[in-house]
Amino acid sequence: MENHSTSFMEPGTGRMAVWLLVLLIAASTVKIVHGAYFTPLFAIPGPWFAKFTSLPLKFHIIRGRRVQFIHSLHQIHGPVVRIAPNEVDVTDLQGYHAIHKIGNGLCKSQWYPRFRTAFEEQDVFSETNMRNHGIRRKLLSRPFSKSNLKQSWEPLVNDKARFAVQRIKELADAGTCNVFDWWNFMATDIIGKVAFGESFGMLEQGKVAQKSEFIQMFEKFAPIGILRSELPTIYRMICLAPKRIFDINETEKIIIRNGKEILARARTGSIDRTNIFTSHLEADESRTNSISKESMVVEATGLVGAGGGTTSVTLTYLVWAVLQQPLVQKKLEEEVATLPDDFAASDLEALPYLNAVLEETLRLHGPIPGALPRVIPASGLSIAGYFIPQGSTVCTQAYSMHRQPEIFPDPERFDPERFLQKVYALQEQRSAFAAFGAGARVCLGEPASPNEAINPIEKEVDIYIGDQNKEEFLKKSWKGQVGVKFGSVVPVLVGPGELKITDSLDITYYLAERYPGLIPQTHKDVITVLLNELHDVWYVSLSFTAAEGRGAGIVRQIKEIMAQPTTSESYKEALQKKLNNYGNKYQVDPHSTGIVDREQQKARTYLEKVSKVRAEHNKTATSSSWIFGDEIGPTALDAHTVVFLARLIDAGRTNLIGPDMLEYAEQNLEKREWSEITQGRTTLHSLWEKREQAC
Repeated sequence: MENHSTSFMEPGTGRMAVWLLVLLIAASTVKIVHGAYFTPLFAIPGPWFAKFTSLPLKFHIIRGRRVQFIHSLHQIHGPVVRIAPNEVDVTDLQGYHAIHKIGNGLCKSQWYPRFRTAFEEQDVFSETNMRNHGIRRKLLSRPFSKSNLKQSWEPLVNDKARFAVQRIKELADAGTCNVFDWWNFMATDIIGKVAFGESFGMLEQGKVAQKSEFIQMFEKFAPIGILRSELPTIYRMICLAPKRIFDINETEKIIIRNGKEILARARTGSIDRTNIFTSHLEADESRTNSISKESMVVEATGLVGAGGGTTSVTLTYLVWAVLQQPLVQKKLEEEVATLPDDFAASDLEALPYLNAVLEETLRLHGPIPGALPRVIPASGLSIAGYFIPQGSTVCTQAYSMHRQPEIFPDPERFDPERFLQKVYALQEQRSAFAAFGAGARVCLGEPASPNEAINPIEKEVDIYIGDQNKEEFLKKSWKGQVGVKFGSVVPVLVGPGELKITDSLDITYYLAERYPGLIPQTHKDVITVLLNELHDVWYVSLSFTAAEGRGAGIVRQIKEIMAQPTTSESYKEALQKKLNNYGNKYQVDPHSTGIVDREQQKARTYLEKVSKVRAEHNKTATSSSWIFGDEIGPTALDAHTVVFLARLIDAGRTNLIGPDMLEYAEQNLEKREWSEITQGRTTLHSLWEKREQAC
């Protein structure tokens, strides 16, 4: 039989194959050349090869030296460096804040979802859609608030930490001890209990070989995720290999299966159901303020991955760094020796040198040293004189941000003293500090910095109505360090010399003396005038529909406390003063027509003035910019204005707010600072309202 099959290499077919190959090479060459030279990125300095290929960058990623490699490029080429054909890294401080500014349209890159591709959905870490991330973060913000973490988990952390330290001491006395293993055991057990309600028991077992299947799979997951996100082509090739050789997908399936089993035991009560998702375990999934069971597994597994290794690595570096410097060790030991035997987290927060050591460790050896890749939106972005076009990836690695000599002198030296400097020096350092990420995507578990908090001689007070009447807020001093005494209207701060500060404006001015950034000298006159105008507005007239009902509820609550047999005479005296104050305050009806009209006009006038000031200082800013711009940052005027706007919105008086200020309010009320303070409550959420509803 005649064979009619045609060979691929017959003359006509062969020539076509050659032409196709030539066209493919030509197209690839044109694409590479165009991407290298015919783009705004061409003007950005960097190594010659970065214009054409990302292979050198990938090589250093595989070596585990990405951040060091990019840092070396910054030392050669400056604060803005092209590190790959479509990728730029930035250490310029203003550029860093522009990249991570809330509401600027820069989303996380696809690096994040690729890291967790095998999961059924994205978690709060890997979600790139800003709206979806905002919804998820809002649901998780209260469980991760500082107050909730302290209340729910401080005893657990204390027990696990004491156990780990005891074992480290025992092993060190006997010879040597691998502190990383014990910090890892401790952190993993804590995060297991927090995320799932079940400790993994690693501290008690004390052996690396006895890790559970869940933990073993987690240790495999991180390298897999990095391979998938950084080298997707190689990852896909590996996935085609026989299952027995590279069982990648099975690893992730085991993690998901184990997570579902543990949370199922929590729901049925076979283990302690107390975990970070307790309120959601008890909630009906149909509720909009609840997380589905599938989402809980995704978030919980993400917590284990994020909280275990990062904590143990940082603590190990801390021990190593302190032991390298006997003087640091001596000062730290002397300060810690002043703690009482039954010390609490609040006692640790009041130790300045300890906190300085922690911050210096995070600066040099932080848990998130690199990348934070973001994608440039359609508008593009200008940074330090360079224009970065749409679709480019821009990164800001903390490793380099924390090693800028003009901000952190002698940056490679471990020097806790740098975080004990005067306020003006700390402000710039704080602005460049990125140990836990930045912007709206900052780590949920980021601790509040002691340098940003109120000084230890003062105390943060929750001034919701129910708390204002507690004895400790009216008359009792806190451990002899903080005086919170009864004033004219609200609980007061007591400054040096027992100076009583009772008025909200006085409190603002007092704090501004310690933190000048609240009222910068360049804008002091404007801020002072506007704050006084706002202070002249009677909040009650614009907040409640009936002042009589509000006053009656507060008066009834105070009288009930006074009638209790356990109430001390000094407490009764303080309550009586407050009762007298309310009686005087509501002699005039704040809701009469004339007064309401007057206060509404005051509010409109004030907001119009603020809008004008903001427009003058934000010629090209987005709606989320602070009043004096993001370079200045939030001031006391922002703090008071955002609260005032929140009150008007809660009271349904948005008709008093112009469109630009309403958008400003909505953007800023989504920020982490606000959600941590309010913890899901509105400005009108008060004890007496709940009591009225119950009646």
